[in-house]
Amino acid sequence: MVPSPAVRLRPVAVPLLLLAACGASGPAPVQRPPQPGDLPDETEFLAQVDRSRGTRDCFAVIRDPVFVRATGRHGIADDEIVMGVDLGTTQVAYPIQLLNFHEIVEHTTQGLDLLACW
Repeated sequence: MVPSPAVRLRPVAVPLLLLAACGASGPAPVQRPPQPGDLPDETEFLAQVDRSRGTRDCFAVIRDPVFVRATGRHGIADDEIVMGVDLGTTQVAYPIQLLNFHEIVEHTTQGLDLLACW
C-alpha cells in the first residue's frame, strides 16, 4: 500500500514549522545614525519636497502672534489644555486646539526666537 501525499509530507513539514516558529530569519540589521553623505543637498531636498506636495508648506504657520494676558477675556476655557513656556519673567501658552490646525508658531519674546511645534 502506498501512503497518501499528506502522510509523506509530515516528516518534512514538522521541522519546517519549527524553524518558522523560531524566527530563523538571520541577524537583525544594525542601526547607525545618518552620515552626512546619506543626506541630499538642500537643492535636491527642496526639489523632492516640491515634487511630493506641490508647495513647501502644507499648513499655515503662525508668525508673530498677538498674545493676551491670562486674566483677560481670551475665549479659552479654564480647563483647556495648552503647551507652555516659562522664561522666568514671561510665560507663554499655546492652546492645543490652535496647534492642531497650525502646528507651528514662530515669534520673538525677550530677544529669543521661539518656535512651538505640535
